[in-house]
Amino acid sequence: MAVEITEEFVWQSIPPRARDSHKGTFGSVLAVAGSAFYRGAALLAAEGALRTGAGIVTLASVEPVVSAAVTRLPECCLCPCKEGAQGGIAPENVPLLRRQKATVLLLDTAAYALDDGALQPEEEMLRLDARLRRELDYPRRDGALAQPYTLPKETPQHTLHLHLAFDSEIDFAGAQLALEDAESVKIEMNGKPVPSVVTGYFTDRSIKTVALPPIEKGENRITLHLPYGKRTNVEWCYVLGAFGVRVAGTQKTVTPLPEKLAFADVTTQGLPFYGANIDYHIPVTMHEDAKLAVHASLYRGALIGVSVDKKRVGSIALPPYTCALPLKKGAHTLTLTLFGNRMNSFGQVHLVNTSHHWFGPSSYRTEDDNWSYEYQLKRFGILKSPTLTEYTEEPAR
Repeated sequence: MAVEITEEFVWQSIPPRARDSHKGTFGSVLAVAGSAFYRGAALLAAEGALRTGAGIVTLASVEPVVSAAVTRLPECCLCPCKEGAQGGIAPENVPLLRRQKATVLLLDTAAYALDDGALQPEEEMLRLDARLRRELDYPRRDGALAQPYTLPKETPQHTLHLHLAFDSEIDFAGAQLALEDAESVKIEMNGKPVPSVVTGYFTDRSIKTVALPPIEKGENRITLHLPYGKRTNVEWCYVLGAFGVRVAGTQKTVTPLPEKLAFADVTTQGLPFYGANIDYHIPVTMHEDAKLAVHASLYRGALIGVSVDKKRVGSIALPPYTCALPLKKGAHTLTLTLFGNRMNSFGQVHLVNTSHHWFGPSSYRTEDDNWSYEYQLKRFGILKSPTLTEYTEEPAR
């Protein structure tokens, strides 16, 4: 039976969306498309995915396509890729596309000024907030923290200007800034205004993302102008994108994304503030059927998921840190997925006491010998090469 497709029919056929839904509710699309000479189809593919209702759409392409998408599709996430033969996407981008998780540059220090006051030297944000609260006789936000919603609503009487700076070894398009209360913050980057248009969120729905102009080789400056009152949260910010980061003491520099990771601490391999999952892909060729087990005893993360040819076969989390592998004759891909944590993104990265295990507002605001402006990062990654061994009895899980 023929049905006339009218506007009324279309709206009746689209299921209603819950009022509390968000981008993460409606799935994600990764469009790997385009080349230096053929840009339109990639943009149309990404736009089509957005128009059909996908929650998060990421366009992976070469720089000319990504640059065009920045202005045409501000709501689209971007994954810049290296250019290969004939202007297309180079094969070495495959590990990047498999990960699809943004790497992280933590911005937790800023030079600052209140209203029309003099610019103050760079300081860690929680500490500068505490200093201003003492000067203004505002409620504290450390161990005596009162949640902002317990305070009477007010119109902030001040404006806090935060000047954040970082260096970059590369030009990079497609970065995003993650921060709280993004809609109420006036943003500038390298002297140019940045629209406070929310594109998604980072980890927590209250930490919203805003598309940034291209990162420039050399020094980059982000300026935030935010209303400041008793209920204001002055929190760390994050620059997200497919790049690497090098940390040396207090200095942070954007670098090219590492193409491969060794079995070692990833904080020294270009991922100092990264906390999402990491897939280690290991080719295995079997000349005959065999009963093998993978053993990974030294890692820092939540647990290791074990997959063979994209099929999950077990986990490694407890002694003896071993998982049986159903390997038949032929070529296989063993994937070890290290499930991450956010310790180096949101944890006490300035806390000196390594045996401190109580996490609360005061542990982010330590003093004297228990505080360090130099980053005190936690090791993260599979730290020792896994081994494959033959077994006669299936190992315990």
